[in-house]
Amino acid sequence: MIPSPINQAQTWNVDTGLELTPDQPVKRKKKKRNHAQSLNPGRSMAASSHKRAGVRDTLSGSKHITVDNGGNKLTINQVYLGDKELGPLDKFNIYSWKALGHEVNIHTHPFTEGQPQSEQSLGLEPGDVNLFPLTETLRADALVTDVNSPQVKMTETRGLLNNWLGAIPKDSKPTREHIFNMVDLSKSYLGGTQQGLTMDMKVGPSPHLQAYADSFNDNLVSYTRGGNTAELPENQAIGTMQESDVLRSKYAENFNSKIKTFVSEGTPSHDDPWFNKMTGYHGRSYSQSKQWIDVATKTPNKEAIGDNYPVHEPGGVGHGPFRVYKHPSDQTNKGMSLTNPADVYALSLDTLTQELDNIEADEYYYDKAYQAAEMLPRR
Repeated sequence: MIPSPINQAQTWNVDTGLELTPDQPVKRKKKKRNHAQSLNPGRSMAASSHKRAGVRDTLSGSKHITVDNGGNKLTINQVYLGDKELGPLDKFNIYSWKALGHEVNIHTHPFTEGQPQSEQSLGLEPGDVNLFPLTETLRADALVTDVNSPQVKMTETRGLLNNWLGAIPKDSKPTREHIFNMVDLSKSYLGGTQQGLTMDMKVGPSPHLQAYADSFNDNLVSYTRGGNTAELPENQAIGTMQESDVLRSKYAENFNSKIKTFVSEGTPSHDDPWFNKMTGYHGRSYSQSKQWIDVATKTPNKEAIGDNYPVHEPGGVGHGPFRVYKHPSDQTNKGMSLTNPADVYALSLDTLTQELDNIEADEYYYDKAYQAAEMLPRR
């Protein structure tokens, strides 16, 4: 993942109840603050004298629930390639996950050899996330010997990913095609080998997250942005919270068999646009598992979602447990520019003031999410 771009497009008005001009900061609701909280990042205020009411959706009956208030804890795995600091939208979504009590892992790889990313270089503070150098994960996985493990079943995928990572030029400037190839292959690799949901950084939690939490344990999870590819999942979200490796191994075996055929005549050039092929391999591998759920088009019981579980997103209303801060037709790898920065800024404020401010979210990370939102471009 590279820093999330916010591009110009036609304006979409989010009904936040706030009248904003592009350069006008939002006035925050006055809340009691425990300033000692900053000394204990990530800890919720369990001693609070009252609990804020959760935001309910009248169609689905679901609401935001923090982990400390009984919600299932999720592991969010993310991929970040490059040398730059995280963008404000990346940070906003990370802090939104953390404010609800979830764990965030970032698997990193620098473009400049010998300069690994750290919390400081990413613009984060110690304790915000768990950092894992991607090459170290790949080296450790290569030592696994259990033939039933997803790591062993991903041998060809790991080899191709190592080749593409090793092909980053000495000037630290890989082509756009090279970056997209590495990111998409990394997401499938991690989704097939790591417990948790491998998520694009432009994706954050919706109020309906906990309504789907049990299905994350029982299925491979997918999210087709805007439901654009019916019956063939995209790779906005990949993985499962299942503790065993059963589902991950199914996906790993199916995906790796396609990569094995793909590389059978030699390593594909890293500068050719293979990312659409990677997405197709992912979609077919999910379908072959027979145990997956597209949470953008299905209810937790895998019924047609209809108008249930609505989620405000740039460009209209989506559905399900996640929110994508990008227009559903905006495909970065196709050079499109349909996401309006003002929409993303307004939506981030809506998320803060209408959702996270009304529940017992972690105050430390709520404040960080607010600060990140204030850094978003507005025009």
